[in-house]
Amino acid sequence: MVVCRHDTAVVVLSYHGKDLHQLFFPQLLLEAKNHYDVVLIDNASTDDTYDYVKQQFPEVHLIRLDVNRGFANGYYEGLKQIQAKYYVLLSADFEIT
Repeated sequence: MVVCRHDTAVVVLSYHGKDLHQLFFPQLLLEAKNHYDVVLIDNASTDDTYDYVKQQFPEVHLIRLDVNRGFANGYYEGLKQIQAKYYVLLSADFEIT
């Protein structure tokens, strides 16, 4: 269970999204600082996405699904494990500007 420190959790569903997280997480985390939590739901990636995010972005809360549940069900299963008042769902390729 991820218990968020802030009212809002920005939740990113990911499947093999390492390259996208390299590009977009730095700006997302800069924006998030002291305002909201960032949560990555790893949708059973078989590459090193989960370990990469864990190592490079320790401030990101991680949820790992054992089976790829697809887009909608991936969010559904992941959101059940996050405790926050508000949720903002972002695609892995969403850039914060």
